[in-house]
Amino acid sequence: MSIMQQCPRCKARQKGVTKICKCGEKLDVAKRSGRVKFFSDFYLPGGKRRREYVGISIDEARDAEGKRRGQKREGRTFDMLPDGKKTISELSEWFQGQE
Repeated sequence: MSIMQQCPRCKARQKGVTKICKCGEKLDVAKRSGRVKFFSDFYLPGGKRRREYVGISIDEARDAEGKRRGQKREGRTFDMLPDGKKTISELSEWFQGQE
């Protein structure tokens, strides 16, 4: 798991400790002005890689990474949607019941 940052100019995603992007943008200056987006990068249990947008603050990104690590330790590995195991027929019955 890691924290990735996105360059505001070329949209390249790189490690959070990188100071200057390959396009020449100074990322420290862009971070202070709030133009850099942060992503959490992790692997799902099946080995699939996932990147989630976290926000424009490094503190938010660190909090999100800590939350994912806690879920991994507890064995609740990435419970994204509690009702994610519904069938199509159950979903259609629910949808028809909506007004």
